[in-house]
Formats: sequence, C-alpha cells, structure tokens
Amino acid sequence: MHPRRQTCPLCKLVYATSDPTKKFCSDLCRTTYFNAHRATTRRTAPKVKKTETVNCLQCGDVFSRSHANTLYCSQKCSRDAHRRKRAEWYQNVGYALYSGVAIHRNCKECGTHFKISKVNKLYCSEICRFEADRKRREDYNVQPR
Repeated sequence: MHPRRQTCPLCKLVYATSDPTKKFCSDLCRTTYFNAHRATTRRTAPKVKKTETVNCLQCGDVFSRSHANTLYCSQKCSRDAHRRKRAEWYQNVGYALYSGVAIHRNCKECGTHFKISKVNKLYCSEICRFEADRKRREDYNVQPR
C-alpha cells in the first residue's frame, strides 16, 4: 500500500503513513489526546444502572434490583430459600430414593411409565435417550461427537 499524507488532530503535523487506521503522528500525541478526552469515550463514561422495585421471593419485602436475575433482597434470604427448596426436594424425592421407596416417572421420549433409580433420569432406556439426542441434534443442526 502506498503511503498517504495525513494531519495529526492534536499537533497538526502532516505525516506519511500506509496504515489506514492510524490517526496520530506518534504514541505521545495519541495518549495525550485520549487522556484529555477520557470522559467522553465510551469505556469510561459513567454507567447508569436501571433499577426496578420487586418483592423478595423469600420474605416478601420490597427491594430495588439492578439485575434481572436477582430474586432475593439479601444473602440470608437467598440461603434460606435454597435450604427450603432442598428440604422440600428431600421430602418429595430424596427421602424416597434413599429409603428404597419406588418413584415412577414418564419417559420424555416414548411416554412409558418407569421406575427411576436416579433423580435426573429422564428416559426409560438408552435407546430412548439416544433417540432424543438424535432429534435434538437434528433440530439444532449439531454434528455428533
């Protein structure tokens, strides 16, 4: 590429460059310019967080959140909710699994009613699991491993 003449926006010096993205004659001019205009650049401009008022899912108190995934007003409420959910799970599923009581579920692929041995088991057999995985790959155009 042929060198072209360009004027430095800071010191107004005319210089030759073959780089089309170069705007300043030197690193000193570039850093001086950006340090002087730092407040107007996108990276350092003050960010304004949007907040919304919602109710805590554990205690019901009203609080302001700046992230959509904040569900609880404090870490204490978050811990209490987690403990409550874990206790509910243990009463409904965990106790039955650990005590030997049979829990049944319907297969997500074929609909067959089957006894589960693990909490996260969704399919009655390996065949149904492979078939569901094949359909998922077709839907999302994913190549097999």
